Amino acid sequence: DPLNEERRANRYGFGL
Repeated sequence: DPLNEERRANRYGFGL
């Protein structure tokens, strides 16, 4: 899921 990927990215600090 793209939303899950976005949450994952935010967790890494990409801040999508």
